[in-house]
Amino acid sequence: MERIKVCVRIRPFLQNENASNTGLNIDSDNTQKIEISKSLKRFEATFDRVLSQNGTQKDVFNFVKPCIQLIKQGINCTILAYGQTGSGKTYTMFGGEWAMNDNSTDYKNRKNFNKDKYNFILNEELMIDPFSKTNGIIPNLIMSLFQTYANDSNIMITCSYIQIYNEKVYDLLIDEEEEENEQKADFDLTPGIGKKTNDKPIKQKPLKIKYDKKNGVILEGVNEIRTPNFYDIFELLRQGEINRKIRQTKRNEMSSRSHTIFIINIQNEKLNVVSKIKLCDLAGSERYDSRESYKKLHFDEMVNINKSLLVLGNVIHALGANNNLSIADIKSRRQKKVFAPYKDSKLTQILEDSLGGNSVTYLLATISPCEENFEETLSTLKFADRAHSIMTTVSMNKLNNLED
Repeated sequence: MERIKVCVRIRPFLQNENASNTGLNIDSDNTQKIEISKSLKRFEATFDRVLSQNGTQKDVFNFVKPCIQLIKQGINCTILAYGQTGSGKTYTMFGGEWAMNDNSTDYKNRKNFNKDKYNFILNEELMIDPFSKTNGIIPNLIMSLFQTYANDSNIMITCSYIQIYNEKVYDLLIDEEEEENEQKADFDLTPGIGKKTNDKPIKQKPLKIKYDKKNGVILEGVNEIRTPNFYDIFELLRQGEINRKIRQTKRNEMSSRSHTIFIINIQNEKLNVVSKIKLCDLAGSERYDSRESYKKLHFDEMVNINKSLLVLGNVIHALGANNNLSIADIKSRRQKKVFAPYKDSKLTQILEDSLGGNSVTYLLATISPCEENFEETLSTLKFADRAHSIMTTVSMNKLNNLED
């Protein structure tokens, strides 16, 4: 069984983009190979699946759908969306109608978003249709899970929702009444629908991360909410997305400024087994533009996002490099395992049991077809290629048990 399965998805051109020259080539007879070239630079790779601009939400969901059977077997699963800002990660994970009714004419013609004093977009107009045909991986997976366990009284499903903003972890399912009374707080979250006011910040302390050999990553104090039906879980998603940090940038009108992870725990009370699904919508990498004027908060966000994605790349590189080591070489000390720097960012700390534990990870690498984004696309494909090289679960577990 492969530890990481990788799908590359090419988003369609937007209305203001030039579709004449992309630099991308896909073999029409092979849905696993992609080639990219510009001037003297050329890169090609083979993945588990490559989805062209005509790829549908159903196609991408079918790629990750086997995780449901893995969950039933007690195997943890993680689904990651990775790519530059504006490459279609949130669309792939959530869907076309997810944010602020963005399928409507009013939204598409809207230029000025309602913002708070920190220039964050207030997303309180968020609407969710569980049955929308444009829904992405997360809504479709939720519906499939509840269909799978509909008649099983032994199953209990709980959810938590977090964001990593400027290298601190915050609960997106916060209780305003409790957090208002905290005297020491270093972060503001915009409250969503149903709160007392829409301009009053919620005070919240960052969550602490601990690692337990038996249970994996533990987030101290995070809200875990039982969800007996899919309507409840969709409401949790809605509330969390309202609280998520979003900013309008040059390349993306609604750019996520944090990594978000929606965690679903599925407990079989009869077998006393808990399986975990982590659904990660990563903030997009953002290249610094010396011609653009950045406010300090925006600049800090960009630096922290890029740093955490760099660390994630370093961890993936280390795991992939260890794939080429033989057990005999390690035992004889001719070669050492490459150190995976999980502790260098909050993102990799939280994903440690997903990338290095008893888990299978599905990576969705989203890329732009535009020639002007060649460097970012090349970087994303190289990251995905390294991820694809990670070995099987059984072999990795044997390696991890060896002494240096």
